[in-house]
Amino acid sequence: MLPMAAGAAEHDVGVWPGLAARRRWADDLQARYGGGHPFVGEGHHRHLLEALPQDVRIEDLRLFESCAFALAKPDAVAEGKLEALCRWLDGSGFEICHLEGIFTPREQQFEDLYKFNLMNRALQNEPATWWLNRRVYTLGPSVLLLVRSRDPATAVYGRLQQAKGPADPRAGGAGQLRYELGAANKALNLLHCSDNPAVALREFLIFRSAAGHCQLKCTGR
Repeated sequence: MLPMAAGAAEHDVGVWPGLAARRRWADDLQARYGGGHPFVGEGHHRHLLEALPQDVRIEDLRLFESCAFALAKPDAVAEGKLEALCRWLDGSGFEICHLEGIFTPREQQFEDLYKFNLMNRALQNEPATWWLNRRVYTLGPSVLLLVRSRDPATAVYGRLQQAKGPADPRAGGAGQLRYELGAANKALNLLHCSDNPAVALREFLIFRSAAGHCQLKCTGR
């Protein structure tokens, strides 16, 4: 379980066993991913790591090095494509190591999911389209997935991003999930997945506290 600490401050948490290991991991994440996502590039991941309960082991946090967070979106569920999506991942060299339903979606969760996208000046993340994501995700249930590559030598994040295809399915091609499974458009495009381990941890924790007391089954290699 990786719950956020109740009332945990995002600054000045003092010195305690394990803090140095979290800070070293934060440095490593920033060196590897700081140029690609504002959550890491601007150091927000450091506040998250230090605000987690002290009894959460660094080994448990680092499982996100090998397990990417993903969401099968409501359109995948409503169109009956969830089983095909899981089969496609399995046939493309990925392993689903944790799966659970999000049956009572809340707008705030999905605003949190995409809030750092507003810091990205890419055209697809313009604030004018902000309302659309929360409308999509509150249409019905989603399914939370943790996914890893069967080849431990292959970084799961870059490979999964490539395999799912671009946001616009029409821009994808053969061998890419959104194209192969007939995603409808940029909004209804079947699958969301995280960009790097720090983002995966942040996104996982948005939903984990609302997912009951189900034990996390995924283990790192």
